[in-house]
Amino acid sequence: MRQTYLLCFADSPVGHSSHYIGSTQHLPTRLRQHRCGSAAALTRELKRRGGKFPCVRTWQGDRENELKAQKHSARLCPLCNPQAFATQKISQTITLRDKQKFAAHVVRKNPRNAENPSVQRYL
Repeated sequence: MRQTYLLCFADSPVGHSSHYIGSTQHLPTRLRQHRCGSAAALTRELKRRGGKFPCVRTWQGDRENELKAQKHSARLCPLCNPQAFATQKISQTITLRDKQKFAAHVVRKNPRNAENPSVQRYL
């Protein structure tokens, strides 16, 4: 079954892009391709610049075109939008340590987010 995924690189945007939405049959392999620079041109450029781009969210099925058409990938990102953090499960491909880093990042961006129970769980 295909999975759709969201990569976040808001700390080191390329042009106007700060997120990447893609879909794949095998997520771990595709993420490895992105990290090695053998996937999309955008992530290849990020790798060349030394930028990080964690997988912050996944969806079951091929929803790539649907999500790209919305043109609001930052709203879907739990790093950039704490409401996305609160309402959706974070990607299963990231570790507890990464979830804790994300929670700390969300609180740094806006200290009031520390009151959110979904964020508190990882602090």
